[in-house]
Parts: sequence; C-alpha cells; structure tokens
Amino acid sequence: MVLRDAGTGGFDFAAVPGGATGGPEFRKNYDVPAGPDRTYTAIPTAASLSVGSGAGFILGASGLNHFDNRTADGGNQFSLEPPDQGLCVGNGYVIESVNLAIGLRDSATNTRIGGVTSINKFFGLPSAILRTVTPPVRGPFTSDPKCLYDSDTKRFFVTILKEVVLPTTGAAVGPTSVLIAVSKTSDPTQGFQIFELDTTNNGTNGVSNPDCPCLPDQPLIGLDKNGLYISTNEFPLFVNGFNGAQLYGVSKQKLAAAAAVGSSVLPPVFHVSTSSVPVPAADVQFGAVWYTVQPAVTPPNKPGNLGNDNSMQGVQYFLSALEFAGVPDNRVAVWALTNTNSLQSAVPDLKLHSAVITTSTAYVSPPRSDQKPSPATPAPRKIDGGDDRMQQVMDVDNTLYGSLTTAIGLASAPRSGIA
Repeated sequence: MVLRDAGTGGFDFAAVPGGATGGPEFRKNYDVPAGPDRTYTAIPTAASLSVGSGAGFILGASGLNHFDNRTADGGNQFSLEPPDQGLCVGNGYVIESVNLAIGLRDSATNTRIGGVTSINKFFGLPSAILRTVTPPVRGPFTSDPKCLYDSDTKRFFVTILKEVVLPTTGAAVGPTSVLIAVSKTSDPTQGFQIFELDTTNNGTNGVSNPDCPCLPDQPLIGLDKNGLYISTNEFPLFVNGFNGAQLYGVSKQKLAAAAAVGSSVLPPVFHVSTSSVPVPAADVQFGAVWYTVQPAVTPPNKPGNLGNDNSMQGVQYFLSALEFAGVPDNRVAVWALTNTNSLQSAVPDLKLHSAVITTSTAYVSPPRSDQKPSPATPAPRKIDGGDDRMQQVMDVDNTLYGSLTTAIGLASAPRSGIA
C-alpha cells in the first residue's frame, strides 16, 4: 500500500461568502422524524463519576458556524449540522475545520486570517455541489476533518475522508481514500501538499477486505516520534456490514520532506486490520467487532512514554471502548503498534499488541437531548447524543488519558456526560 501525490492545496485567503442556490440543500436525508427515545435498565451512577473544574476563561471567539460553511466556495456547499470538527494549534496559528469548511486564526489574538475556505477547495477538489449549472453537479463526498500540529517536524497535518460519487445523484461509486494535507513549512499560509491514501481495500490497492469497496468512516489521527497514524471504521459501500477498525501508519518525517519540495517519492504505508485480534470471548455472542480505536497524542513539551518507546523501538498507543451489549461496561482496550522506527525504512514492520483492562468508571451510550425551541423549530426535537466510542487519548509521562461520552444520572432521567 502506497500514497499518491494528489497535488497542492491550502487556504483561499481571498474567499468571500457567496449565496449560490439551486439543487438539494442537504447532502443526505438527515432531516427525518425522530424515533422513540432509548430506554435504560441500568446506567452509571453519579457516585462513580467525578466532576472537575478547569482553568478560568482565557481567550475565546466564535468558531466556524453554519453560515460560514454554507456560504464558503461561493455558496456551492451543503447545509450540514451538527458538524464534525478538527482543531489544532501551533507556531502562532489555529486551524479550525468542520463539515465542510476550514479557517485559520492568529493564536495570540484569536482573530481570523482571511476568509473561510471550503474543505473541498482546501484539498484541491471540485465543489461539493456546483449550484451555478443546471442540473447541479456534485463533487466528491468529503467528511470528518481532523487536524494536528507536530512540534517535531513543525508541520500541520489535516485529514479528510473522500468518496467518489455520481455527479448527477451523489450516489457512492468509489474508490475511497483518506486525504492528508501537510503544510509545506511551519507557516500554514504558505500552502499544503496533498497526499491520497487509497482505502477502497477491494484488492486494487493491495488490501482485500470483506465486501469492499469500503468507506473509511471517521478517520482519527495521532502522532509519535516516527509517524502519523490514521484509524478508520470500515464499512462496505454496497452491502450492510462492518469490517472493524483499520490502522495505518506512515513516516511523518518523510511526509514533511515530500511536502517541502513537492516530491513524487512518497513514503510506504503500514496497514493492519484489528479484525486480526479476537474480541473477548464473552462478547462474541453480541457480534462484537472492534470499533473506533483512537490514536494517542502527546502534547508539545510534555514527556510521552519514553521508557517503553526505547525498549519497543518506537511505540504508538491507542484506546477503544468495549461496550457491545447496550449495558454499562467498565472495560477499555489498550492497543500498541511497536517498532514504529521501521516507518523510516523501505519496508515498515510494525507489530500490533492489545490488552483489555478494567477501569473504575462505567459507561454506556448517551441518550438524545431535547433541542431548545426556536422560531425555526418550534416543535420539540431531539439532538443525537452520539455513542460511547473513545473520543480522545493523550499520552503524557508514561500514562494514557482517555475520554468518551456516556449516559449518567438515573435510568428514568438519563443525561449525556463524559467519562
């Protein structure tokens, strides 16, 4: 499996809001009547959870909103709420991305630099939907932006999933990929090089997974001293199914070097499917499949897991939840890719390890929440609370810190919370 050079991209600092209309407003039929609320027979109790208080408010500003998204690229966008979000800070800049727009700020003042760029234009793709022609023409489906700044290479990494669709209907046809934008320098205003990781996994890219071509849903990213790591949830495009989490690794140093000079000599990619690891025997009856294996990130100027890193020839950690049965669970899976030093070689040889641990905190998928009424939506509506997948992992001073969403409170009156 190798990367493809997909050209250049970056921010359009001259972009101004536009109001193009015509064609469908929503990319998919998300605005459907809500079904009944979930019922709970058990729920994590407040006694098992603690509430902390953070530092005081320092600096803030309004983030990207629906208007920014819908009017980017001259209005050749879809209405999308709620948005997925990616945020990263480094070298005096803040990059914020949502579905489907991206912007840049000065981290000292939090003021926006230039206009808002659509995600598709940032990655050098056709518009999400071209509304200025009849009938409108749909561009590639993109979603789930993520962003990290790496203090080692002093580069920004921005990712997005991409799916080729029929221009007339937006129906998925494939292939699929994860696009990786790497800043050419430590200054994100100087442009990005775009790389494309083929995730179709139907044999055409050297990987053959069940029922593919497949979609790399919710690409998650992490970094260690050697590599950029991407974790996806793999779903077949044309049949029901789930192939579990897929893990990819590529040398961050080689990506940065290729981005700096626009090189066509690209680093090799390591890939492994978590389906190679059996789920706990007690979960087989539920049809359990590993999902959302979240990569760890070490904050700048903080020690990671240096002892293990040296003894294992480089190590990248991940965490994932194990709640497969719809009842509270307190287990967490710890994953490690070792020998990450080999990402610097022509033939990466990483090894996957895993262990299931028991924690002191139970969790279960959160309920939907009531949306406050407004003139636009006066009738009661529900907001999806998501699920209890692992949301974030930090590796600091030989300790992994993870967080996920959960239901809390009484089974008769559940609320959404964080564990």
